Amino acid sequence: MRLALLLVATFAFAQEAPKPAPEIRGVVLESGTTQPVVDAEVSLYFLGEARPSIRVGVGMLKAVSLTRTDFAGAFSFKADKPGYYTVAVKKEGYSAPTGGGVQQQDVTLTADAPSGEARLALSRPGRMTGRVVEEETRRPIAGVRVTARSYMRMNGRRIGMAPGSVTTDADGQFVLPNLPPGDYMAEVNPWRRELLTKFTEDDVDKTDQGLEHTFWPGGHGEDSAIPVALHSGATVDIGILPVKKTTYYRLHVHMPPSVCGAGDTMMVYEHVPMSMITISDKAACRDEMLITGFPPGSYALILAVNSKAPAERAMAHIPFVIADESVEITAPLERGVVLDVALAAAEGAKAPEYSGIAVAVRPVDMIPFANVVMPVKLDAKGGVRISGVQTGPVDIDVMGLSKGYYVKEIQYNGIPAATRRVQLEKSAMAHSITVVVDDKPATITGAVTKDDKPVSKPSVILVKWPLPDGEPFMPTAIAPGDDTGKFQAAGLAPGEYRAVAVASQQEYFNREPNTLERALAEAKKIEVGRGAFVNVTLELKELR
Repeated sequence: MRLALLLVATFAFAQEAPKPAPEIRGVVLESGTTQPVVDAEVSLYFLGEARPSIRVGVGMLKAVSLTRTDFAGAFSFKADKPGYYTVAVKKEGYSAPTGGGVQQQDVTLTADAPSGEARLALSRPGRMTGRVVEEETRRPIAGVRVTARSYMRMNGRRIGMAPGSVTTDADGQFVLPNLPPGDYMAEVNPWRRELLTKFTEDDVDKTDQGLEHTFWPGGHGEDSAIPVALHSGATVDIGILPVKKTTYYRLHVHMPPSVCGAGDTMMVYEHVPMSMITISDKAACRDEMLITGFPPGSYALILAVNSKAPAERAMAHIPFVIADESVEITAPLERGVVLDVALAAAEGAKAPEYSGIAVAVRPVDMIPFANVVMPVKLDAKGGVRISGVQTGPVDIDVMGLSKGYYVKEIQYNGIPAATRRVQLEKSAMAHSITVVVDDKPATITGAVTKDDKPVSKPSVILVKWPLPDGEPFMPTAIAPGDDTGKFQAAGLAPGEYRAVAVASQQEYFNREPNTLERALAEAKKIEVGRGAFVNVTLELKELR
């Protein structure tokens, strides 16, 4: 009897035991170390019981609780209820490892998992020091500008950043302070392009002597330089930076006088791979100009009359080479053409619903003015007319096409193009683009595993193969996986594909250049037919 009563009491106690209160614990460490950040201010923000569809910065939110880290860098919060939270930390003299004063992390609490953890990092600024000398004489160079150059990875590209610049002292020494942790090079770029619209014949014939554009350590050019690691609160000395002297030449540009109207201005850009560098965005529009500051090399210039009307705007793209003398070129600025774009159903396919479908025509070698490149909706008959499109290579993008269709082919003046990049010919009497769509797309499904075990929430990068020559890399589809690693990519054109599975979409966006392309080249091919369903199993890949 006593045993029975004891069991009943134990059961009742277990039934009445309170559930653990929602709680968030965490730690703040100095980035790249295991050292705690003591007495940092930690704020807790409640985002809602449902995942927010629109996010705003923590500066626009009101903290529901505040605390400070202890001697071990630890902190904790008691939460009122399950939901979506953000934890943010800051401390004077510290910043987020990637810059900015606040570091934050999202934490989700549920009824089944009422506790969460946050691991945050703050960093102290570091310094990069060195000394600039003339390469042949080894004499110090005073008064030259030195820039700290760092890079971030974004979609397989290295994006350059310049968090600080200083001028060398009388002994050629420099100190670049307040740098967030990262990999750095020192850049000496003493010469800038200068545009002159008023000049003499003597100005045209002049050359300039100056220092060579140099990156250090490791070499004179950006590609040959080797970044050095700068850790939180550290000072790194890159040593002696030797800079060569070089000759800077001039570019004399002639333009037809008829392109400039009263009060018109000219936009002048230097075209570099995947970008444009502004020389002047509001130069006086004249029939000639002089641009200084070109060392030997290959270049391309883009000119455009700064007019608001696309049909009236004249542009030119002129490649040129500087060897051992100044160069004279003629820039035949021309107005854009009228481009007729139409959507057409493939033979035997049903035409799609045109409402909601838009087409964008993006120039490859010209300035992408918004009133030309913005997507334009098709009319009720599936067509649209776009004015002011410059001849040359353009990319054709179709948006809003339902998943039951795919782009089968793009035709220019009735001739199929190999890819979405089309060459608009200057000599053509008319310009028309026909986008042929089919209603029997293919689908690739499958699962992602590692060591024969399913991978939770992977990302599958799918690419139609082979990659087009001379075009920037663009995946055909990015298919997210579920908790069991299963994925699906629909709306595909028939043909050969390559697929690479990575742990997350973040890994894909933050990859090093060419790592994905190498992985795709090694991946097995996947053949899909019109309207086919193909199932594959992919092994998780680390991009490196």
